[in-house]
Amino acid sequence: MTKTIRPHHAADSLKPPRKCGMVMIRQNAIRYFVLIMAAVAVAATPMFSRPTLWQVVRQLGNQAPFTKEKLEAQLGVPLARKSQNDFFTFFEGGPVKLANGVVIGKIDLRLRHDGQAHPGFLVLTLAGQCVTVPELRQHYNHLSLLDVPRGRSVNEVTSAEATEPWGTISFALPVTNPTCISTIAFKPTP
Repeated sequence: MTKTIRPHHAADSLKPPRKCGMVMIRQNAIRYFVLIMAAVAVAATPMFSRPTLWQVVRQLGNQAPFTKEKLEAQLGVPLARKSQNDFFTFFEGGPVKLANGVVIGKIDLRLRHDGQAHPGFLVLTLAGQCVTVPELRQHYNHLSLLDVPRGRSVNEVTSAEATEPWGTISFALPVTNPTCISTIAFKPTP
């Protein structure tokens, strides 16, 4: 009887030694478990942390004078041209998800286009989690009351403003939901 001799290949030395079936199953199960746990941990970790509303408000105020490009870069959403009159071009964008469930539902940017120097005007309409008056006062305790509802319409708001080094910022609370801020307006000083 002739014995066939198999030639030795370098790849044969790289193969792991054969193991009993149950040991292999256990090792594979452990490997898969570790891989799954790592994947879950990566998926649960946000790629970036979302800024708070107040961080965005401070950053936007410091952006004045406003430009479409600066706001798009800051907020991470495109602003589309919606309309134009003799003096201003109107841009809109959104939504922008922020920390704590707060959402900027709509961005309204108004830029002067008639050649006169103007820093722009910006209004953020909020959605998502309610931003309350006590929270507002934590960040702006020097508010001046601008307007209060007079009972003429359900669309009236209570509004207050604060003076900042770059201009004024105002906050509106609708009569239909007087505990939550509905809009934030930025009016930089020319």
